[in-house]
Amino acid sequence: MIEWFNGLSEGWQTAIFSAGVAVGLAVIGGLFALLKWLRRRGESSQLTTFAPIDIGPQSPSQVAQGSGITQKVTVDRSQRDAGGLHIDNVESGATLNVTIINYPDGLEQNPVPEIRDLFMSGREHFSKGEFNEAIDDFKSGLEIEKDHEKRGALYTQLGSCYYELLSYIKAAQFYTSALDEAKKANDIEGQASNLVNIANTYYLRSSPDGPTRGANVKKAVDFYKNALQLFLKTEYPLEYAMTQNNLGSAYTYLPAANPDERVENVKKAVECYKAALEIYKKDEYPIDYAGTRNNLGLAYTHLPAANPDERVENVKKAVECYKEALEIYKKDEYPIDYAMTQNNLGAAYTYLPAANLNERAENIKKAVECYKEALEIYKKDEYPIKYAGIRNNLGLAYTYLPAANPDERAENIKKAAECYKEALEIYKKDEYPIKYAMIQNNLGAAYTDLPATNPDERAENVKKAVECYKAALEIYKKDEYPIDYAMTRNNLGLAYTYLPAANPDERAENVKKAVECYKAALEIRKKDEYPQDYCYTAANLGMVLADIDKKKACYWLKEAYDLRKFLPDQGKRLEELIDKTYK
Repeated sequence: MIEWFNGLSEGWQTAIFSAGVAVGLAVIGGLFALLKWLRRRGESSQLTTFAPIDIGPQSPSQVAQGSGITQKVTVDRSQRDAGGLHIDNVESGATLNVTIINYPDGLEQNPVPEIRDLFMSGREHFSKGEFNEAIDDFKSGLEIEKDHEKRGALYTQLGSCYYELLSYIKAAQFYTSALDEAKKANDIEGQASNLVNIANTYYLRSSPDGPTRGANVKKAVDFYKNALQLFLKTEYPLEYAMTQNNLGSAYTYLPAANPDERVENVKKAVECYKAALEIYKKDEYPIDYAGTRNNLGLAYTHLPAANPDERVENVKKAVECYKEALEIYKKDEYPIDYAMTQNNLGAAYTYLPAANLNERAENIKKAVECYKEALEIYKKDEYPIKYAGIRNNLGLAYTYLPAANPDERAENIKKAAECYKEALEIYKKDEYPIKYAMIQNNLGAAYTDLPATNPDERAENVKKAVECYKAALEIYKKDEYPIDYAMTRNNLGLAYTYLPAANPDERAENVKKAVECYKAALEIRKKDEYPQDYCYTAANLGMVLADIDKKKACYWLKEAYDLRKFLPDQGKRLEELIDKTYK
């Protein structure tokens, strides 16, 4: 039974991403991109913060590993199905450009000298990063200022101070006060600016669980949409473009109740970015153009596809978007943006479906080069979190790199394992639990796939894989992270299936554990909700049962065969396996 997937390994490396992709291509690296987008214009100072994204399908893409189907996840995976979006901390994944508007409304020309001096002092402290001192100045100004419009502007400054201190809930309170004052003054720009700012705080704030995160992103969407009712394209073109960009980011990460809703959300994100690009022309606003092109590329990467051809087209569009961004983001001028976009481009090449193994190998080689370019900027001691994220991405690229022979394959997997280990030097369990779990899962998959020269070495590798998956499951609790829990249970089951045994009793115990893992995964992977994942785990369960319970094995193999459209060979070999099992 085990031979069935052995013949699929190379084919799967070619077709690995042909299945529909939704918000996070959970296989290849979390687009660890940080778009630093700082633009100052007139009275409005726009400061960018970074929120997480990752790239990968809602349910993780699969890779054939030996005789079963192992799943890998992205770094900084922030997406979850059906309201399960979770962000571990602010700086975790690919790029989000969240622009805060410090709307001063002429306070620097305030006719009251004391207020004017306090405002200017506060802004100077703010520019130096002395936010607590700036807060004192702005609060003192509020005690004197009576004009609603200018009070609103002072409240905005206070909100932005707390925003910079990452105190998003408190920032939202001050932005709300600013909004109230702007309404009293009938200050349209003040109202719109603070609607955007409130939206940003909801978007960026940490959440204790997926449903709370989903509710926050939904609120962000609503506030951005309300702001666009005031920031009209004809009257406030740059603010309109900025808000469309932010709304696009929120739609990209908005949890969905089902795949159709997910498709709709990402399509809306694409439209938002295109609307922003109607204003952000390459020759007029090159930095904003590049940033929005990058975001559009991410949206195309996330966009679920109805078929493999559509998926290819989406990822090709993403590649073009990143290349266009790199025309602006030169390595010597914008090193951080250059590194971010190289990472995103690397991920797109990793996702790009290929017509054959040679094309697949060429794409992955390009991905490796992109990640290496990014790592020339993201040094471990300067940017440890970004370094770790891209190390993970590079590890995944090595995992997927087609090899000409077993020795080359072994070398690639060893490189992947080293990359994951380096990432784990940064992603400590107590500091970055979700990322720690993701890398442990990826390292487990590498150990599972690592060729060995003898049975003892093989046993040692698989034992290490088991320990990695168990470490991941210490974080991926069923009730908190059901999708990742199910994926890791599937992988752990596969490791137990591979685990060499000293005697029949030990083998029987390993098989029993594997069956339990697959069944645990299927408690989450319902056929009607996650048909692709259900198909893969059902196939794994059927294969492990084939030698101990042919009736149950055939049941699960048939369940997988009924969903054969998700299999790279359309179920032809599975059909052969079912015939053998019946005999």
